[in-house]
Amino acid sequence: ISVPTSEHANRADSIVTVDDVDWVLKDQALEFTVSDEQSGIAKASISIDGKKFDDFEGDTYSLTYDDIAAGMHTIVIQAVDEVGNPSVDADNTYKVSVDISVPTSEHANRADSIVTVGDVDWVLKDQPLKFTVSDDQSGVAEASISVDESKVGDFEGSEYFLAYNDLAEGARVIAIDVADEVGNTSVKQYPVSVDKSAPVLTVKSYSGGASYSDTYYYTKDSATVTFSFDDGDGSGVKTHKLELVPTYPEGAAVDVTDKAIWTDAACEFTLGKADLADGEYKLVLSTVDYVGNASDLESKTVVIDTTAPEITITYGTDFDNNFLLDIVRYFIYGKDAVTATVSVTDANSPIVSIDTATRLTDGGKINRDSFEHSESRSGGKYTATAVYTISAQYMNRLIVTAIDFPGNAAQLAPDTESENNNDYNTNALLDTVAPTVTFNSPDYTSVHSSDYTVSITIADPVVENVY
Repeated sequence: ISVPTSEHANRADSIVTVDDVDWVLKDQALEFTVSDEQSGIAKASISIDGKKFDDFEGDTYSLTYDDIAAGMHTIVIQAVDEVGNPSVDADNTYKVSVDISVPTSEHANRADSIVTVGDVDWVLKDQPLKFTVSDDQSGVAEASISVDESKVGDFEGSEYFLAYNDLAEGARVIAIDVADEVGNTSVKQYPVSVDKSAPVLTVKSYSGGASYSDTYYYTKDSATVTFSFDDGDGSGVKTHKLELVPTYPEGAAVDVTDKAIWTDAACEFTLGKADLADGEYKLVLSTVDYVGNASDLESKTVVIDTTAPEITITYGTDFDNNFLLDIVRYFIYGKDAVTATVSVTDANSPIVSIDTATRLTDGGKINRDSFEHSESRSGGKYTATAVYTISAQYMNRLIVTAIDFPGNAAQLAPDTESENNNDYNTNALLDTVAPTVTFNSPDYTSVHSSDYTVSITIADPVVENVY
């Protein structure tokens, strides 16, 4: 009187249970067996979702994975023993689910971590890439991420963050491998490019003036600075800015981007006396590429100097035999050589040369003193000094010419009116010859018995008045 029974014989190898749902493992056959302890099995069959599917041949039946459609199904094993006792359906019912869909992956924060330039997806600087995996049936069992076919990590849960710093520069292929609980797998690739290099900036040229060392460029009119910028094989330059920074006297930076001339890979800007006061300026070019790498570059210090140097002359006061002849303006009178100290100052530029000359009736003599360029100021000005010795007999008309680095020239001479002159003595009268005394008549060697008049002539070849 006992009834036949059935069993899912390989359940442990063919079923995975997820949240109380029995999922058929991919490509696994379900093996069912029937038995009867007394008279034995006469016949048995298998039905799926209320429809007979097939008959047993013997006491075992293998239902293949491909025989079952996707979804939830009810399998019933019906058996009859040799004496006609049927099995009880309720005791031989097996509910299973079949998952034939593959799991999926997604670049979840693509909009926040990728910028597309042309047809290339560039990873934004310092932005992690967030990938997610999902499966809407049996669920994700495991997932891993690889870069250029080298595994870099496993998912913990449904998310993985791939750091910007974990990616080498260049074109990369990120692959997400996912398997669901029943064994369906998928691999999806995400080609990206990584740019870790900032744009390369250079100063191509300076024009309109002259370079002074590696740090200064001088002009007395205007100077044009040309920059170039290149991002090489990177994402490309997205934004650029050019600022003008007054460095002496110091001032606030001014954005001159709109005043510069821009091309795809260069810009030029002209600093000129028409718009700027004399002083020192720097141009600063700043660029940012599409992924966020930034770079900036300063130009040399461009000095605009339209002002000539200032000249002053002082004469030595330590000579005993020289003195100022007050009755003749500008004259220095002496019987010995006279030392003139020429001082030149310039607010913006080093002094290049000082020429000192004297105009005489028999021609001029020129002394030239050149000075080492100096990048430092003393008391806010560049200074240079020359000492000139006046040693020619008679009238010396002292002429001083000073030139600064950009070429501004100043001259101080006896016939020039200059606020730098300040009535300094630019004419020096040098007399090294003693006066002559001549007795003209009568003969002073004779003896006279009465008063007589003696004619004496006193003369000096240089000075009219003899005391």
